[in-house]
Amino acid sequence: MLKKLAALLLSAIISVSAVTVSVSAEDMQTASVTREAEASYIKWSGKTAMQAGKNYIVTSDVTISKKVTIPSGTTLVVQKGAKLWISTKGALYIKGKLNIKSGATLAVSGTLYQYKSKTLANYGEMRFGSKAKVTLNGKVYIYSKGTVTGTPKSLSVGANAAFSCTGKNSCAKLDKYIDRTAIEKQLETAFTKAVKSNDIYGTVSTLFCKEHIAAIDAAFAATGSTLKAYCDEYSKVYKAEMKEEGVDSAKVKSVDVKATKLTAKKTLTGDAKTIADAYYKGGKVYEAACTVTVKTSSDTVTEDIVILVAEKNGKWYMLGE
Repeated sequence: MLKKLAALLLSAIISVSAVTVSVSAEDMQTASVTREAEASYIKWSGKTAMQAGKNYIVTSDVTISKKVTIPSGTTLVVQKGAKLWISTKGALYIKGKLNIKSGATLAVSGTLYQYKSKTLANYGEMRFGSKAKVTLNGKVYIYSKGTVTGTPKSLSVGANAAFSCTGKNSCAKLDKYIDRTAIEKQLETAFTKAVKSNDIYGTVSTLFCKEHIAAIDAAFAATGSTLKAYCDEYSKVYKAEMKEEGVDSAKVKSVDVKATKLTAKKTLTGDAKTIADAYYKGGKVYEAACTVTVKTSSDTVTEDIVILVAEKNGKWYMLGE
């Protein structure tokens, strides 16, 4: 039952998405980079211990060859054009915050250890050497212009760690730790609007970015119609199809989505490539294996689906199947 309903819904969404494959769109993604008050930061050469509650900045190449700690309440910024290198004999322990700015580099050949709930924000380049030992227990953000390269000797990610990537990550060991909560929440919202409220327009608006929606609206306007009008008509069709399958939307209690596996997609073809290049350029694309569970007042049905999703500015959007 659910498989057919999911297939019908996905088919409608993909058909709407494909309306604009010939329409180009300017990439609106911008890096949300926090500008630090550099004048108040203490220049750090790597030779002195950092003090709690004070902020430091690296403005040139600095090598860490011993144990160094960023204390709680302290931020260390690696400035544009600078490189912070943790040598094979060095170790950096993050108890505060480490901020790698756009154009800056963090190169890890030794030990990088992040404590629980602490922050590592990468707007630049984070490079792992083959002898690096990396432990992540806090919040790790790879922003839109940030990159992660290399394969460390060991990588440990704590149960409470949160890894978000809107940039480019080529470290396969990190891929499986991407936070799936945002994907699940967005898909749950989209599926709930369709299955429980018969709101196809709401579903489409949830699954596509605003630039993509605007282009779809423009394409429909050229035919004398609107996206909302199309979706409203399809909502009636979908509601009838649900009834044929024995599902009454009024009896739907909840829709639950679990992303069981994410697989990075390096190569796209067809409509998915065209849409990704036009509206989600620079964002990472994954094949998401999901389990969808619909609970009604009298039944619970679970089904597996596989879709393509893209991340843009911290939100997830659908590309196709």
